[in-house]
Amino acid sequence: MQLVIADIRNKASEIIVAENAVRERYFQLKNQSVNLQLKTDSAALKKSEKRLSELEKLIQATFEKMILSGLSPESSNKLI
Repeated sequence: MQLVIADIRNKASEIIVAENAVRERYFQLKNQSVNLQLKTDSAALKKSEKRLSELEKLIQATFEKMILSGLSPESSNKLI
């Protein structure tokens, strides 16, 4: 418990002594975190968009095969 209290006091005194430096460091860390999350989200979005494109091509090809085989559009839609 004393270790935690000492750590809190240490951090508080750092803030009092060098408030601007602590604030700047906080914003740097926050910015790094946001950038990492943005990079992760962008990669996930790109992967999802690629998969969506693949699925659209598969559905289109399947639909075309159904039409060429003589199924009516209504029957084809039911199968999709």
